[in-house]
Amino acid sequence: MVLNIFLRKTKDFILKFFRGPIKKFLIYENQIILYLMAIVVGIFGGLGAVAFRAMLYAVTKFFRGDVVDFFSKTFGFYSIALVPAVGGLIVGVMTFYLGKETSGHGVPEVLEAISLHGGRMRARVPILKSIVASITLGSGGSAGREGPIAQIGAGIGSFFSRILTLNREQTRTLVNCGLAAGIAGTFNAPIGASLFAMEVIYKKPKKESLMPIIVSAVMGAAIAREFFGSFVTFKVPDVVIERLLPSLPFFLLLGIIVGFASYFWVRGFYVIEDLFTHMDIPFPAKVGLGGFFVGLIGLFVPQVLGVGYDTVSLVLAGKIAFFTLVVLFLTKFLVTSFTLGSGGSGGIFSPTLFMGSTFGAGVGLFFNHFMPHLVSQPYIFALVGMGAFITGTLKAPLTGIIMISEIGENYTLLIPLMAACALSYVLSAILIPEDDIYTLKLKRRGIKLKEEPFDILRTISVGEVMQKKPVTISVGTPRKVMRERLKLGYSFYPVLENNLLIGYITRDDLKRVLRKKGIDIKKFVRVDQAIIYPDRTVRHALDMITKTQKHVLFVVERLNEQNLLGIFTKGDLINAYQKAIPSES
Repeated sequence: MVLNIFLRKTKDFILKFFRGPIKKFLIYENQIILYLMAIVVGIFGGLGAVAFRAMLYAVTKFFRGDVVDFFSKTFGFYSIALVPAVGGLIVGVMTFYLGKETSGHGVPEVLEAISLHGGRMRARVPILKSIVASITLGSGGSAGREGPIAQIGAGIGSFFSRILTLNREQTRTLVNCGLAAGIAGTFNAPIGASLFAMEVIYKKPKKESLMPIIVSAVMGAAIAREFFGSFVTFKVPDVVIERLLPSLPFFLLLGIIVGFASYFWVRGFYVIEDLFTHMDIPFPAKVGLGGFFVGLIGLFVPQVLGVGYDTVSLVLAGKIAFFTLVVLFLTKFLVTSFTLGSGGSGGIFSPTLFMGSTFGAGVGLFFNHFMPHLVSQPYIFALVGMGAFITGTLKAPLTGIIMISEIGENYTLLIPLMAACALSYVLSAILIPEDDIYTLKLKRRGIKLKEEPFDILRTISVGEVMQKKPVTISVGTPRKVMRERLKLGYSFYPVLENNLLIGYITRDDLKRVLRKKGIDIKKFVRVDQAIIYPDRTVRHALDMITKTQKHVLFVVERLNEQNLLGIFTKGDLINAYQKAIPSES
């Protein structure tokens, strides 16, 4: 009895004095967990950046050492143009059979995961992306490290959110934390990486997500510094603009010119990507062909192969002449488009920096030639051009301003950067409203990320709700089997030959085939079927049904439209709603 009274009094005392702190802890429990996980994700994101750089170094050494020596000694010097093609073939096979989302930039795939799947990504993506991106870059493909490490870091964030069964918003935050940590570790730029995650990926982050992203970026940069020291991505000479006001109009003019140039870069990139998309050859062959074109150009302009940071440092140091700058800009434009447009794996950020530096330096030399008394340091325009080109391409002015200053450890050009980036952004926004090079890729696939009235059908992909095992008829199917399938009562049947889709046959035409022996079913096959890819949204599928007046869509593989994956009908809309509504409750 005495013990019970003592325990009750003790409980009342604890509740009286600690009720407030306990309540506060429970209120902020989720936020505390998110901060702790931001630290963990930041550490692993930084380690991912370190591991990727180590892997890239080893693969590059192999391809540009052993493989180049083999080709040059066996087939002659010019055969080394085949090295990027070999790398492309390997990447194409791995991407096609193991993970198609590892093809391309990396960042659009993260945006797609956030938009369609609440930040969920397959666990194999970070590992596979590391391998295929290393092979692409190591064999000479023109791309950047930041795209792969962004996808790797985002995959790490997604992995931890899956383990902890976090909700949709927390998952989005951790995905961005991993991405920011990876980029911070790659460029040694935690501020710029945080801004990239918030401005390019998150678009409109909630205030609860800001500090976890910053914490992860800091951890990612700290881990990278433990391995590489306080490194700089580009060697930027010390520059001081003694009289800023007379120079400011030239930086404003640079921003306008770069705004136009970034527009042609984005449009030109997707024109070349479309050329590869419409080639009627296997996907691995496309990537290999893109690598072959890269190798041909690399024979004559080797500076544009790979990431190209050393060349950018030479440009910033003022050691490259005007004509060479023009050649470097144009060839980098082509080799990057060939590498990524064909299906290679790598980032778009670093090639954009490369082109921005060569373009800006070229404009600076042009100004210097005609007005040397006003533009006495033309190569300053290279650094400013990098920020303006990033801004025009990514629609991310803060990232362009801060990250360029941070990775070059030079803040004396903040005002010129702000002036050029502002006008580049305005002009780019006019020429390509609402989209940047990342979101434009998704928009072309029917995925819209812009702010609009909420549509639950845009959150579910066709592949998630399609009928995966439709009843089909193959050329050569026994008549007895055909009769059994006819009894199922379907109005049509997809027709396959050697397991590849060749069209469909209607119920009435199938009856005609069965009336007489010896009739070739292929004579009745129709080829006007409406096809859709599994990564399209259900909203896009519904719009297609309305537009084409087809009640059934054939779901096919994007890289092989004869590979039937399933069918989608209006009835599948119910499945889509049932799948989406619980996730929003």
